Amino acid sequence: FKDLGGTKLADMTKNMDANNFQALGGAKLADMTKNMDANNFQNLGGAKLADMTKNMDANNFQALGGNKLVDMTKTMDSNNFQNLGGAKLTDMTKNMDANNFQALGGAKLADMTRTMDANNFQALGGNKLVDMTKTMDANNFQNLGGAKLADMTKNMDANNFQALGGAKLADMTKTMDANNFQALGGNKLVDMTKTMDANNFQALGGAKLADMTKNMDANNFQALGATKLVDMTKTMDANNFQALGGAKLADMTKNMDANNFQALGGAKLADMTKNMDVNNFQALGGNKIKDMAATMDVTHFQKMGGQALGGMVKNLDTDNMKALGNNKLLDMTKTMDVNAFSVMGGGAVANLAQTLDQQALIGLGGGKLADMTKHMDVNNFKALDQTRVLDMAKTMDGNNFQAMGGQAIAGMTATLDNSTLIGLGAAKLVDMTKNMDANNFAVLGAGKIKDMAATMDVTHFQKMGGQALGGMVKNLDANNMAALGDAKLVDMTKTMDAGA
Repeated sequence: FKDLGGTKLADMTKNMDANNFQALGGAKLADMTKNMDANNFQNLGGAKLADMTKNMDANNFQALGGNKLVDMTKTMDSNNFQNLGGAKLTDMTKNMDANNFQALGGAKLADMTRTMDANNFQALGGNKLVDMTKTMDANNFQNLGGAKLADMTKNMDANNFQALGGAKLADMTKTMDANNFQALGGNKLVDMTKTMDANNFQALGGAKLADMTKNMDANNFQALGATKLVDMTKTMDANNFQALGGAKLADMTKNMDANNFQALGGAKLADMTKNMDVNNFQALGGNKIKDMAATMDVTHFQKMGGQALGGMVKNLDTDNMKALGNNKLLDMTKTMDVNAFSVMGGGAVANLAQTLDQQALIGLGGGKLADMTKHMDVNNFKALDQTRVLDMAKTMDGNNFQAMGGQAIAGMTATLDNSTLIGLGAAKLVDMTKNMDANNFAVLGAGKIKDMAATMDVTHFQKMGGQALGGMVKNLDANNMAALGDAKLVDMTKTMDAGA
């Protein structure tokens, strides 16, 4: 073959077909091929080379060496690679090195790689795949498609990703979709993500990062660490956070501290937290929530919305609230509505009311106080200082008490001692009691009811209305009725109708 020379061999080979090549066998074909050069291969054409190559095995390719295989491969196109099949291309590729891949170029490698499957990539191994991938660019990755890239990436490890570098990984990742990320799994995505920096994340964009992040769990986020999570989070927007959902965002946030929250800024935190519910905040814990809230201002709380804010505040204890300070708590409270306070529940509302300073609490106004207190029961009110309960009662009017409802009013009234309650005056007591029923009055006890009734006259009883008055009198015993006296009882009785 050496005496014949490459040109003559090429001319001979051009006249052979697949059957002839099969009859010659791989070792003979390898000996022939060794004596041809790039020009001879060009003369033969890709289809003929593919027919020859199909009859060679891994040993034949090893005997030829990487440079010769490069010259052969350059002459073939995607159809020729398809004809060869992935296993044969894998055997060829195993004998090439980084320089060979560079000589082939990214487009040719992409055409080869498209013909290979997951098993072929596994046979090549991570290091070889890295050398191949380094030669390809964003367009080549686009040509390969996300599923193929995912199959390649599965066979790389953290060291391989480090060797590729963040920019190359970002170009690869851009081509993958949510299904590809799911196929890779969280641990592999973590190893990839660790290699990327803020600029790489910016190049990927928030939607792609969200698709990646969806496939990571709490352990993956812990492995990534706060700094990396902050860089990722900065790239995502409100829509991306919505796609992730509150539970996933909570798992991410658990790994961040006050400095990380400061780096993210209040607006970004608002976009995140508006997707969390009370359970997500519970998973974070009060100290973490406190650090987040400290970074936010009233505009951020408004952006969050009442429901999310209610879930946030519910999971703060009194120490967390005190650490946030009066002004921050006031900004949060002003933003919440009756539904938000419902999410909080009476215990958390009581903590909030106790932590706000007296002037701030009164400054909220009767409407806001009614929205807060309607969710409190007698035990919640008793957890407050009596002077605080008194100030709340003084601030509210008839409409506020109506919004508050009888059960909460009973809790408020039961908390105030008799002399303090009477000090509110009959008109205020009417505004309160007209919204109460017999069960609400039962919470107060006969002695407190007697003292309240003693303060009122017939005009007050009329304002109360028969139903409320009936509920009041029902809870008076004989001794308390006797203490009120005939005149008061007559005034009460005159006001009541058959329904009362």
